[in-house]
Amino acid sequence: MSKDMKSIDDVLPPELREAQALSLDAYFDKPLAIHNCREVTGAHGVYMRILVQEVGKNEEFYLATGGSQPIEILRYLKENKLFPVKGVFVKAGRAIILKGVE
Repeated sequence: MSKDMKSIDDVLPPELREAQALSLDAYFDKPLAIHNCREVTGAHGVYMRILVQEVGKNEEFYLATGGSQPIEILRYLKENKLFPVKGVFVKAGRAIILKGVE
């Protein structure tokens, strides 16, 4: 084996590394800085893994959602290279909505 062979984690960007996504439930109605996202297909269909941090804090972490409105918003943001943005996830009945915050 070559001495200068690198670990996969040394060459992959953070969004492609395996990381545990936290439950979105604990972050409803909290302003978040959204840095990036990645579309993933899981056992229950398509969902987004989202790299975020609470506004005013330094720790970045991943959240996941399969909500159709947030997926469309996040796709648009990614396709148009608009990250980072500030937003908040809210519940509207059973739906999850991603909207902007001041």
